[in-house]
Amino acid sequence: MSLSSAELSSIISIENEWLTGTAIIYRAGTATPNGIGGFTDSYSAVGTVMCDAWIRRSNQKENASYANQDMGIADWYITVPYDTDILESDIVVIDNKSFDIESVPLKQSLSSALRCTAISRNQFNFL
Repeated sequence: MSLSSAELSSIISIENEWLTGTAIIYRAGTATPNGIGGFTDSYSAVGTVMCDAWIRRSNQKENASYANQDMGIADWYITVPYDTDILESDIVVIDNKSFDIESVPLKQSLSSALRCTAISRNQFNFL
């Protein structure tokens, strides 16, 4: 048994009504030289969508790559509408908190929303 397009549209509509936050999606543009031999990515906003975010787990790490500082890393789920243009390399900002998108589910015939996985580091501000 499969859903009709009207039933699927109804599910998508209800799913979108449940989304309570707003996410700004940033995508890396052209890398520009940073003057010390490396490159800096410039990010630009590619869209704003409704979303929901909730934490999966968090932990703290300390090692030399973090300059011997505590680095709080939290894993998150971020749900956006099913037709959102979002990539695994994007950064999402929700309530001035930045999240690196780690995975975006493959779109399937009955997708009603995309539940992406993301990480945050010390809840740094992107802008």
